[in-house]
Amino acid sequence: MNPMIFFIVTTVLVVIFALLLFTLFCKSYRFYLEKKWKKAWQYFVPTILAIAILVLSVVSIGPRLFDSIDLAGGHAEIITAEFSQVRFPMTAVFANGQEYVFSPLEENLEAGKSYLIRVTPRTKYIVSAEPLER
Repeated sequence: MNPMIFFIVTTVLVVIFALLLFTLFCKSYRFYLEKKWKKAWQYFVPTILAIAILVLSVVSIGPRLFDSIDLAGGHAEIITAEFSQVRFPMTAVFANGQEYVFSPLEENLEAGKSYLIRVTPRTKYIVSAEPLER
């Protein structure tokens, strides 16, 4: 399966989650304005949801959307890396002191091998990885 499909699907899921949080924020803010909360701590729910939306946007949605624009324009970093560690459940790859992320559907990456990888600049997502022969 193409690794880009995983990147696009996870990006869409994160955006859907943010929209769900925004919908909850709008409803809770309406409750706040109408003073329908039963307990005092519930008045902080809109603030907590707003902070969650802000953090999700800055940490995940923004970088993913900018990387999507770069990939649509054909811009990606191409580097040679030797993976020192590959963790499948977390989909993390450590190479050259940098952490990269790859699709969990890709199982062909092995530790100790050198690869020519194409990565997104902000999220460090591996778009493609080709093994280098020694």
